[in-house]
Amino acid sequence: MTDWKTVPIEPTTVQLRAGQDAWLKDPLRLSSTLYRAMVAASPAAPGDEVEPAARFWIIAQEVGMLPDQKGPFPVSRSAEIIREFMTARRSARLTYLTVGRDGTPMVDHAPEVLQILDGRSMSSARKHNDRVRAAEASSPTGLPKDEGDA
Repeated sequence: MTDWKTVPIEPTTVQLRAGQDAWLKDPLRLSSTLYRAMVAASPAAPGDEVEPAARFWIIAQEVGMLPDQKGPFPVSRSAEIIREFMTARRSARLTYLTVGRDGTPMVDHAPEVLQILDGRSMSSARKHNDRVRAAEASSPTGLPKDEGDA
């Protein structure tokens, strides 16, 4: 099956550079290598732009345990969901995960996201971070402490 992609009539500078780089790295100097790199580097066609993700995930990791991923949740409920996790998982390191327009994962510290979304939550986020640090410091798992905790 052939996949389809709309590309500009005149290649962009980014496409030209990608094609040249790929072609120069190809020991056989195949034109198909150049072509594929240029198509992959082409911008989205007008009307084909991907909207930013309207969902997020929370990754909670208790000291000495494997990470636990929950979600997806609607971005519109970010502050509410983060507060719920901070209450329910009091000593878990909480990570806020979204996916960018280009499919790149964006990882943030969930209490910091809450502080950005809602300035009223600064002390709640600080207290949560303190509980996480205390749990990590008392962990029998041998996980390294922060260098400043010596």
